[in-house]
Amino acid sequence: MPELLQANGERFTAGSKPLVLRGFGLPNYLNLEHFLIGLPGTDAQIRMAVLDAYGPDRARAFWTRFQGCTFDDADAAWLASLGINALRLPFGHRGFDFEALDRVVEICRRHSLYVILDLHAAPGGQNPDWHSDNAVGEALFWQEPFYQDQAIHLWRRVAKHYCDDPTVGGYDLLNEPTTLSGSDSGVASFHRRALEAVRSEDARHLVFFEGDLYARDFSMFEPLDDPNLAYTFHYYPFIEHGNRPDSPPLSAVLDSLQRATPLRVLRDRLRAPFWCGETGAPLGHERLEQHERLVGQLLEWFEGEGISWSLWCYKDARSMGIVHPKQNAPWMQLSARACAGWDFWKEFAAADEAVTRLEESLGGRVDPGTRRELKNRLLADRQRVLVARLRDLLAKLPFDELLYAAESFRFEACERWETMVRVVRSCQAL
Repeated sequence: MPELLQANGERFTAGSKPLVLRGFGLPNYLNLEHFLIGLPGTDAQIRMAVLDAYGPDRARAFWTRFQGCTFDDADAAWLASLGINALRLPFGHRGFDFEALDRVVEICRRHSLYVILDLHAAPGGQNPDWHSDNAVGEALFWQEPFYQDQAIHLWRRVAKHYCDDPTVGGYDLLNEPTTLSGSDSGVASFHRRALEAVRSEDARHLVFFEGDLYARDFSMFEPLDDPNLAYTFHYYPFIEHGNRPDSPPLSAVLDSLQRATPLRVLRDRLRAPFWCGETGAPLGHERLEQHERLVGQLLEWFEGEGISWSLWCYKDARSMGIVHPKQNAPWMQLSARACAGWDFWKEFAAADEAVTRLEESLGGRVDPGTRRELKNRLLADRQRVLVARLRDLLAKLPFDELLYAAESFRFEACERWETMVRVVRSCQAL
């Protein structure tokens, strides 16, 4: 069983010994993401499509099977063999399920892995994107205090449930909050209120704050008198450097990271540990070797700086996961039918072009903020159309075939991204 994870200055400790967290995120177990599960729609839309097609009993049986295939003891044992010591577990507010959380915590306890609980999808959506289970493309979480109150109540329940469990490494209060306002529109105050709620039930566990603009901007935070407070940022080299025809040097990667999140300055100012809660690369990138190398160099730099990290992600439908079903697996065949004509990685450019066509047809130009809003709403509306097709597909798919397809995610049936496996293993020797 792991010892309670704590903060000590700018470092994490366990049993008074310094510890660098080396981890993975586990999407789809509790919070579905379309491009990672290989089905269109938000979490709620996908679940509703399954429910409508098969009814409540069979839908429940399917998701239980799917969770069992997505993560079990074989997965945890393999992660531990790589030198991994933490699993970041995203969950959402809809259909919140302690039983499913407890199952992962118990598996991780058996293999000495910490579990960082991550509220990935808050009521109303804390950002405008699919991964916050947002079906409207607008972050209503920041506009309606009731949504924030619901999230705070949920964290109070979670803290009460896990207050005495050292396998739970900490509470990541809000994944990638994004106000798009250019100033603090409640990010700091929400985190302070959520921290107070957690501390009313749990005085010992780590609590993680994420910055605005997808966990990159921490300017709104001030030092707080809490010995077990930490901060978590997200940084993807392929997003910053994906269009370069050449391979950028590590110095260029670190420059872009420091511009977005000046880690040394922030650690000095906030006097707390910083954890890279997400980084990684897409499996199908046209310059895959380049981005594999950049991730490896970034992790090596993190290790040298004593900065903990978590790769996104562990297992998915051949998008970013280090473990994934085989190309011809039944799930991937189902995914090909459900996603025919839709390419997530080209989605954003298509939405931008659609807004441009709208401007040209009406003879006007919108400001950048309005353009972002239009794109986000268009992206959400496109998913509604794609989900309609998914519903038609599931209506004709025998339930036994859906259950069988879920088996594609069992560890024993999956392939591994061997280059990234070597990158992760190499961190043990640093």
